[in-house]
Amino acid sequence: MVNVRIGQTHAAFSRATVASNATSARSRSAGRVDDAAARLRSLEAVVDRAIAVAGQPTTSSFRAVSATGRPIVLAGATPFVAGSPFVPGTPFIPGTPFIPGTPFIPGTAATLGSTAEINPTTTSYSPHAPTWSGVAVSMPSITGTYTGSVDTTWTFEVTQTPLLGLGTYEIEVRTPSNAVVRTLTLPSSGSGTRVIADGLSVTFSGGSMSFGAEFAVDVSASVPTTFLPDRPFDGTGADRPFLPTGTTIVSGSFELNGETISVDASETLDDVLARINGSAAGVTATFDPGTDRVELVTNAVGASETITITGDTSGLIAALHLDDAVLVAGTDDVAATPDTPATPDTPATPDTPATPDTPAVPDIPARAAEFTLALKDIAAFSGVVDGVVRVNGVDVAVDVDLDTISDLVGRITGLTGVTARFDQATNVFRLDVDDRREALELSDTTGVLAVFGISTGTTAPTRSARRLSDAAANSLSNALEEVTDTLKQVLDETDGYSSPALTGLRAGYRAIATSFSARGYSGILDRIALAPSKDTTLVNPLDAAMIRRQLVREPALEIAELLIGERSIADDGYLDRLRRLMAGTVEGLEAEADRLRLTG
Repeated sequence: MVNVRIGQTHAAFSRATVASNATSARSRSAGRVDDAAARLRSLEAVVDRAIAVAGQPTTSSFRAVSATGRPIVLAGATPFVAGSPFVPGTPFIPGTPFIPGTPFIPGTAATLGSTAEINPTTTSYSPHAPTWSGVAVSMPSITGTYTGSVDTTWTFEVTQTPLLGLGTYEIEVRTPSNAVVRTLTLPSSGSGTRVIADGLSVTFSGGSMSFGAEFAVDVSASVPTTFLPDRPFDGTGADRPFLPTGTTIVSGSFELNGETISVDASETLDDVLARINGSAAGVTATFDPGTDRVELVTNAVGASETITITGDTSGLIAALHLDDAVLVAGTDDVAATPDTPATPDTPATPDTPATPDTPAVPDIPARAAEFTLALKDIAAFSGVVDGVVRVNGVDVAVDVDLDTISDLVGRITGLTGVTARFDQATNVFRLDVDDRREALELSDTTGVLAVFGISTGTTAPTRSARRLSDAAANSLSNALEEVTDTLKQVLDETDGYSSPALTGLRAGYRAIATSFSARGYSGILDRIALAPSKDTTLVNPLDAAMIRRQLVREPALEIAELLIGERSIADDGYLDRLRRLMAGTVEGLEAEADRLRLTG
């Protein structure tokens, strides 16, 4: 029981010790927060002093915009008019005829074509694979080139068949007049090739043929044989492409403009032409059934285009008669030329005699009464009409029947933020912008400004490039050094307590510099060491002597625009924002200190 009490007592003592330590820590943190608030509060006067110094050059940093016209004549003075020299006449110049231009002539492609028909045979026969009329298994196929001189029909009839597999077949070939052309004898197998007549032969596939079975073949000496591009090169019977006798195309390839074009004996000419057209040879190939020829045309036009065929291993190029073909070169575009218009005759002109000088008439001083006359009653304003003169966005109405020069001066001065003046001694009209930072924007629908010699448009204010004095630079650099040293001490000191207000001060300090960098001040911030540090220390330590040397080099206006916001928004400069940030931080620190003491 005694041990239990001792343990309970020890635990209670430990809790009390921890609570006491926590209270002490909060008390120390509250003291540090109070100290930070006091330091920041002491900087308010320093920042105010820096703002005052930075603002010194701003009273003359802009030159007010003004527009001064030229003297006008109110009472009829005339200028000196110089005499004119003798001008000799000019001779007659004949005109020139109209010359028509030339039209645009498009360029042409290079071509390469067959030098002869693919099949020049002038005779023909059909069908090439006839069918029997009657019962027959052995199928006939006609081959050769017809060399006869007449158009006729040959009828083939089985006139004898083997008996019990013994003997031969006899097939009689007759003309329409029943004249026997030839009698063909075949073995009992029904197969074999036999010469008919006039260059033609017939081949029987083999098999039985019934007595009296027949077929017919038309032969013609006047109808040429037509090459068929859709039949395979190695086709037989009805599938033959009808190449000339003795012409054979085998599987192989050739080079066309450096591209390999393959050829298979089982393909058709149409297949090969399609392969050419789909290749990178840059050529379009076509077959013309009317001329029985192939033509290759380059896809592009111009004299430099070419078609080159080499290395044929298939026999196709020779069969198409392209092996000895000569390239027909293309031509380049010929630009059109414009018409050359005719010109009329230029007549001669007579001499122009010299004229004497006209002396000037001096100005007659303006009469006071003219300043009270309506504009329409003053000769100099005869071209002015009713309308609006817009001055810096404000419309000033002009009524030529009622308004005087005095009315116009008073109305512009009273409405626009621009002071108008008219000097009666010099007859000169002048406009001065009241706010030296404002531009002068003018437009005119009446013509009155032109009479005064005032140009319309926008004139921007000019800025002074003065520098800070040595005394001002010394005061400002000392103030900036004190501000940054204090901020660095406040932000760098720590006792383990993370102050929300100081965290906000860090973020706000960096945000101010980032904002002004984005507005174009990054260079000057770096040069006077106000850019935030890239490491965790955030605030760069300043050397007042170094900053003073830099400040006297910078244009005073640029310093003012950065630190007190003259170029952007009044009271929105770097120092204005920093002062507001510190004031808000002080309020936050004071509230934190009170909260730490209450919880302690």
